[in-house]
Amino acid sequence: MPRIILFLVLTIIFSCKPLSTTPGAQGTYVRYFPNGEKSGELLLYKDSDSTALVYMSLQRGAPSYNSGGLYERIVWDADGGKLDLQEDNMNCQLQFRLIGNSIEVSAANHQCGFGYGVRADGKFVRVSSERPEYFENREGSRVYFSDYSSSKP
Repeated sequence: MPRIILFLVLTIIFSCKPLSTTPGAQGTYVRYFPNGEKSGELLLYKDSDSTALVYMSLQRGAPSYNSGGLYERIVWDADGGKLDLQEDNMNCQLQFRLIGNSIEVSAANHQCGFGYGVRADGKFVRVSSERPEYFENREGSRVYFSDYSSSKP
């Protein structure tokens, strides 16, 4: 009987996956147009147990090729995150749901200040699980996530 108990205990111990090898949500995600071209990028940088920094670069495509972007700290838990920005002419509400190896973004409204016809909605598929250190803004400068508090107004 003691051998059976020892066997069961060892089986349980060695079959459990350590938490450190379980991939987190942070990484680089890409959204695609139906023709396979890239229509957006989402970088997720966890900066605490309950928050993450999100950078989104979005494109509308032909014929106008309008684009938009977003760089904000959001509330984040095991299931996803939420962004609620209330400014002068902006009422931006985005929901981020972590589903397997992708993030589903949905908008409660489309008042996030992106270009005409540019939306954040859609499925962003993970292309890298490495923690992003920076992104390049529209001017081509590197913006480091670790400098968030000093780079935001």
